[in-house]
Formats: sequence, C-alpha cells, structure tokens
Amino acid sequence: MRKLAGWLAFLLGALALFPLQGAIDRVRTRRASSLLYMPDRRLMKVVSCGYGPVIADLVWVQSINYVIEEFGTGATHINHLYDLFDTLTELDPNFIDAYVTGAMFLSALAQEPERALPLLEKGQGHLLGIEIDGADVREDRARAGRVAPDHPERWRILHETAATHLVTLAGFSPSDKERQEEIRAAGRILVFGAKRYPRSRCPSRPEWYESVGPKLERAPVRLARRGGPGQGSERGSRADWRLAQKLVWGPRRDFSPEGSPMRAVAVKRLAEIDATEKLEDLEGDLERFYAAQPLPATPPSLLAFEGPRSVCLGLDRDMAQLREQLEDPLKVGFFLVQPESVLSRADRARFERELEATVFDFLDATGALPASIEKVEELFLAQGRSIPRLPHGVDAFVSPRTGSVSLVGKVVAPAVDAATFERAIARRVAGFRSRNDRWPTSLEELEADLARQGSAPIVAPRWIRVSYDASSGECRAEGRAPF
Repeated sequence: MRKLAGWLAFLLGALALFPLQGAIDRVRTRRASSLLYMPDRRLMKVVSCGYGPVIADLVWVQSINYVIEEFGTGATHINHLYDLFDTLTELDPNFIDAYVTGAMFLSALAQEPERALPLLEKGQGHLLGIEIDGADVREDRARAGRVAPDHPERWRILHETAATHLVTLAGFSPSDKERQEEIRAAGRILVFGAKRYPRSRCPSRPEWYESVGPKLERAPVRLARRGGPGQGSERGSRADWRLAQKLVWGPRRDFSPEGSPMRAVAVKRLAEIDATEKLEDLEGDLERFYAAQPLPATPPSLLAFEGPRSVCLGLDRDMAQLREQLEDPLKVGFFLVQPESVLSRADRARFERELEATVFDFLDATGALPASIEKVEELFLAQGRSIPRLPHGVDAFVSPRTGSVSLVGKVVAPAVDAATFERAIARRVAGFRSRNDRWPTSLEELEADLARQGSAPIVAPRWIRVSYDASSGECRAEGRAPF
C-alpha cells in the first residue's frame, strides 16, 4: 500500500510538469527571452514526494532545450534563469550538471557572473580566503555545500567557480588592478582544487591545476597596457592568463554540440584570444620600432611599418610571413591609427604638454625618468591622481633620455574592441535593470545612470558600430575598419 501511495504521489509530481511545458510553449510564441513560469522550488519538493532527482531530470529535459533555443536566437537575457537552476538543484542537490551548466549559462551567455557564483556556492559550499592574497583557500564548515563531499564529479563545480573568476569577472573588470585580483582569485581556487580533489580520487579532474594555478596566484603585474612589449614578467603573466583562458574555453567548445550557443561563444572567444595575442605581438614590435627612431613617427600603414621593421629590428621575415602575422582570426583586420586622424594639431600639442608635465612629476617623485607612460599612470593611481585620457588609437611615447612625450599611432583590432565593448555594455545593462527593474530606454540613459553611480563612462571607438534594443536590453557591437 505504501508503494502504491508513493507511485501515486510521483505521478502527481510528474503531472505538475505539464503546466511547465505549456507555459514554455506559450512563452515561445508570446514573449521571447523569458521563463514566465517556473514551479516554486518549495512546491516542487512537496509534489516530488521523495522522487526529486527523477523530477529534476524531467524538468531538465523540458526546460534546457528552451533555454538553449533562446540563447541560440542571440538573446543574452532570460528572465528567471537562475530560478530554473536553483529549482533543479533543490530537487536534486547532487545534480552536478545543473550547477555547472547553470553557472556557465549565467556567466558566459547571460553575462551575469554575480548570479552564477551563488549557484556554484550552493553546491560547493562557501570558500574562505579566495579574495585574500597569500591566503590558503579552505572550506567553510559552517556553510557546507549541498553536493555530497565525496561525489566523484564535485570538482566540476569548483572548476566552474575558477572559470567564472578567470574568464568572466576578469574580463569584465574595469581596471587592471581589479582584473589582477580576479585572476589571482582563480589561481588560489585552482591551487585549492588540486589539493581538495586529487587526481588519484578524481581522475577526470584536469591535470593542469598543479602547474597553472600557482602561476595565476602569483600574477602581481600589469596585464593591460597602452602598448609596448612590457617586461619579461609582464609578458609571462599575460601568456599564463591567455593559456588559462584557452584551457577553459577549449573544452567548452569541444564538448558542446555543434550549433549550440555555448559552442558558438567558445569558438568566438578562442578567436578573440588568438587575435589579442597577435595584437600584443604587433604592439610590442611597434614599440620597438618607435624606440629605434631618434624622433618617433607613425608609419603610414602596418605593411609600410612591417617592411622597414624587419630591417630595423633585425627580424628575418618574408612578405608571406608578415602578411600571415597580420591575418585577423576574427576576420576584420588589424589597423594602424594615424594620430592626425583622431586629434587636431592643437589638441595633439596640448596632450603632449600635459603628459610631459606628468612625466616630470614622476621624475620629481622618484628621481628617475619613467620607462613608459604606464609607469607614470601607476604612480598617479597610487597617489589617487590620473593622467590625461588619450583618445582610442593614440599612444604616448616617452623619451628615456629627455622625458619628452610624442603622440604616436597604435595598432587596433576592431573586432576585439567590439567584443570587449559589447560585454561591458551587457554587464552594465544588467546592473541598470537590477537597480531599476527595467531595461534602459537608450544607451544615453545608461550613461547617465553610470554617471550617477560614479562609474567611468564607456566610450566606443569610432571603428565600432553599436546597436541597442530597449525592449530586450540586447546590445550588439560590430568592429569595422577605422578609415
């Protein structure tokens, strides 16, 4: 009799899924990008009558295809997305895929990493020491996770936590300092993961935790720059970060079905990383090109710069090799901006005077001329000051002998800039909605809201075409040639 009662209760729980499917079908035709109905997690626990994992599997099947379809249309905002995965993990606390996939969708597709982290913490538990440099990460026993401590796939939740810090929060960070903090946090999580989930017990856990984690944990140097080759440690830290990003996005691409939105995003992000690496190489070569001239002057184009560069820098490259280096993985191209196309002669002279004044402030404070304008910026930031903000595509070259400043052109990658701008806007649009319970009516309203919050404005370079849909909060940015 008890078995019969149990099965009857289970059937009632399963029948509760029909309203869910009906609502999803209606949403498909009435209102895009919104899960208008998701059974309350408390109600679902009651009607599941002990069959939570089975009900969770059924809800998963009914809902996940819809979510994938919505993201496949290009949408980045789906209402109640967190609630869906919260309910799934409430029904089945050991549902590893729900934690990991939910967090991946929230951070990588919906651009809501602040929602992804609580979902992951629900399964893994609260971790102490993530944000403290030099601290050992440890589990908070008072706030343990819902997943069984000895679950063989539990490491995947920690992996996604590190990935959220590494590729989403670090990418969103408005300053280099904050980006470094997120990267170091990811490194500390990986170091903890190597100890907490040894491969002897979790053989499917990636083996690179032991090698990559400590490098990221010790990343104290600048990762973003106005241009230039940087010091060896800077190049090494950037390379470590790029490698770690590839180790996250590579499996997301390889294990996502063909045609899925996650695979498309992963393919694009990997191409962005490759394009960024090429861009940084070109920036470094251009910096050396400028340094070799008595009076730095911007070459007329990248190919004109590439030709004499091979002689000036002693690089043995034929034209085919040079053209291959200039091939953009994102198919838009790399371009050398001419300062006179961005600044008038009077504005250029004014910027050079103001920047030279900051250089000699640096000399007074340190007793030496700066190696680059970045060193001046670092000192000023530490003092709570700022240096004049140069337009996109223009860099400042500081003479190491005289301290004079020359404005020179920079190499730009419009497709990389567009992707970065699009994610930054999506992040701020989501923030606006969380504060105002609606989408901004325009990007101008968003900018005014950011000003009230004390946030720096986001200025799109002229080689980015931006479109915004106020009805859905979707923003699209497209890179194009700047000329």
